[in-house]
Order: sequence, then structure tokens, then C-alpha cells
Amino acid sequence: MMRRCVPPLGVGVPPSYRKRTLPPASQPVPRATTVHSPYNDHAAHADSGMSDRDVRTRLREYFQHLKRYNTARNVQALKLWEEWVRVAEAGGSNGQHAFQYMLATMAALRQDEFVAKLWREMKATPALVTLGAYQTMMQYYAHLRDPRGQAAILEHMDSRGVAPDAVIFVAIIRCQILLKDVPAAKDAYREMLARGVAPLPMTFQTLIAAVPFDEALAYIREMQRRGMPVDDIYTLMALIDACSISRDAARAEAVFAGAPQQPPPPAMFKKMMWVHMASADTQAAYGMFARAEAAKVRLPVDFAHLFTTYLKKRVTGVVEGADGGTTVDDYLELADALYERFGRPPHMIWLREMLRLAVAARRPDFAKRYIGVLNLNNIGFNPGIQECIDKLGLGHLQPVDVSLHRGRAEKTWHMPPPPVRRAPAGGGRSDAGARPPSPPRTPRGTSPFAALLRKPVGRD
Repeated sequence: MMRRCVPPLGVGVPPSYRKRTLPPASQPVPRATTVHSPYNDHAAHADSGMSDRDVRTRLREYFQHLKRYNTARNVQALKLWEEWVRVAEAGGSNGQHAFQYMLATMAALRQDEFVAKLWREMKATPALVTLGAYQTMMQYYAHLRDPRGQAAILEHMDSRGVAPDAVIFVAIIRCQILLKDVPAAKDAYREMLARGVAPLPMTFQTLIAAVPFDEALAYIREMQRRGMPVDDIYTLMALIDACSISRDAARAEAVFAGAPQQPPPPAMFKKMMWVHMASADTQAAYGMFARAEAAKVRLPVDFAHLFTTYLKKRVTGVVEGADGGTTVDDYLELADALYERFGRPPHMIWLREMLRLAVAARRPDFAKRYIGVLNLNNIGFNPGIQECIDKLGLGHLQPVDVSLHRGRAEKTWHMPPPPVRRAPAGGGRSDAGARPPSPPRTPRGTSPFAALLRKPVGRD
């Protein structure tokens, strides 16, 4: 009889308290392996005879189980590694498939130590290294923006007589683009053609997203010449990126309107927001929230983080005198309106961005409102939040209570009380410790965003 699934260690604990140390680098990678999974006890009798493919299937199923209970990547990686060690101790078979799955999963979770350990073991046993492993490592180093790591992988491939394929070249191109070296990315594309490697649609999409719109059209024509579709959602999003580089909002709107998937996916709304922010069109960028709501598209909270970061840049320009026509209060009112309509439940990273906005605006009064939100909702501490509070001279966040409540470890943070003002000996009122008065706020109805703020914006 199968027993009820027991959630893995760490369930119900906030991510900020799930910190566990990684296994030491000396711990060996499991070899011939398998033991029964703690989430599926009825299959224990079959573990000892599992093949390489069966081990991979078991690990994949267990990882899907982990993702339902844990959101922290380090917890997922640790539990998956522990499961692999248990499977190894049961005497199953770990070969190319199991190693390739573990390598790809740890690379996706950005677990550098696990990836390095697996790759060392795979290089020591050449039979474990496949073209898929090379592709995983090249993509992994592309994400890290590490061309030296990619060069080492290419040398290893050359020593074994393995020629790079189109996926390998896409990883090289992406790495150079992330390093802002577009000419080197174009050189890699020409090298791929010189070797007779046929490009993929992903190759062109990566290049299109990194060049101005006029150059992107040349790649679009090349895709048409090769019989590739150019109206799919990924190519259109790459074209919007090209419009962002050219700061051509009109063409971006035309591409957005012609998307075959209606309503467009959330990522396409984010691309359009980037275009309008690159054109310094605050109203159009903010209007993307209302357009998404009208299309019944649920936008994730990181869209609001992005827009708040943009407001911080605009406010910095006003404070430094480089942006005229709009006051600091106008931008702060826009941030308040977005938070009121989009910030439920509150998010710690967004609160940090709001405090950074207050630092840029030099407005402690604006920051205090969101420190109050942090306290009211018992949100965990973040070093970036403390840094903003220090810059504004508001004191320190202090822990006042640590308790267990419904299985959660909770910490409450609060601002220390303001200093007591003592009257001078001769009578009268002391101004010692008083803060400078806040600048006058813009009268309601006179903000350039007044009409925009009346529009309903939020999440369904």
C-alpha cells in the first residue's frame, strides 16, 4: 500500500531561511546507481534492476515532485542530488542518459559546484560525454558570459574529433551578444556558414534581437530564403527587440498588432514596455499594464519591478536637472498608483525597488510608507532594503520576534523609534534632529499623468 507523499525538507519555510551548504567537492559522483524514492515507496522492489534510462525517468519524476513543494533552486538541487546518491547506493545503472539529465538540470538551476563536479566526472569517463553534454555546457557558459569556458569546451570537442553543430554556434553567438560584442557574434555566424552548418531559426532570432531594425530585416529575408517561418511569436519578439534598439515605437506597435497569437503572451507585453521605455515614453510604457488588463493577460510582478526601475532613472534625471517638464512628485505618484493597483500581495523585491526610487528622489517620506508595508506584511529582510534605509538616514531594521507559526519561521522587522526631542532649557521648541521639510507636492489634477492614473490598471 502506497503511503501518503511526505513533502521534502524545507516545505513551508520562506526562501530566505532555506540556506543549506552544498556537499563538499570531495564527495564522489554516484556511479552505478539506484535506491527507492522517498515519495514512491511502492516501487522500492524494482530499484535494484533499473537501467540507465529508468534512472533518468526516476530522477525526472522526483524533480517534478520537488518543484511542486519547493521554490528555492538550491533546495531542489540538494534534494535531487541526495536522491541520485540513494539511487546509486541501490546498485542500478547510471550511464549517459542519467548523467546528461543531471548535468542539464543542474545547469538550469545554476548550481555551479554541481555542474563542475559532474563535468569533471564525465570528462574522466569519455563514454559519458555526448553531443548533448557539450551543448549543455556551451549554453551554460553562455549564460555565465564566459567565453573562456566555451573555448575550453571547444578544445575538448576538437580533441575527440566532434564537430560543433548549430546549437553549439547559437550558444557562442548568444555569449558574445550578452557581452555586448555584436561584431564577434556576426563573425561566429559567418564561421558557421563557412563550415557548412545550416543555421536554425533560433540562430536568426538571437541575431535579430541584437541589431537595429534595418539590419534585422536582412536576417528576416535570409530566413524567408531558407523557407523558415517569420511570423512565429519568437521571431516577432526578436523584431520588437530590434525596434527597441532603433527606438522605433511605431514599427514595434505594428509588429505587436500582427502577432498571430491573440492576445499576445506576457513576454511580448514586456518587450513592448522596453520599447517605450527606450523611447522615454512613460505614458505608453505605463499604458501596457492597462492594455494587458484589457486583453485579460495576467502579467507577473517582475513587470512592475522593471517599470519601477525605469522610474528611478527618470527621477534621477529630474534631480540632476537633465529631465525637464516633469517633477519628481509626478513620477512618485505614478509609482504609488501602480503599487496600489498591482502590489497585492506585496513583494519584497518590488519594495526594494520602491525604496531605491525614494533614494533617487531623496524623499525619506516616500520611503517610510513602504517600510510600513514591509512591517505590516511581515516580509523578510533584504540587504538591499537596509542599504536604502541607510542612505536615507532612517536608522536600522531590527529583529523583534522570532517564532514558529503554522510551520513557518517568521521574523518581524521594525524601524527604531524616532529620537525624543527635548525642549531647550530656556523654553521654546527645539529643532535638533528635525528633518528638512519635504518639497511641495504637485496639486492633484495638474500632473502630466493625471488622465493616465484614472485608467484601471492591475491584475485580474
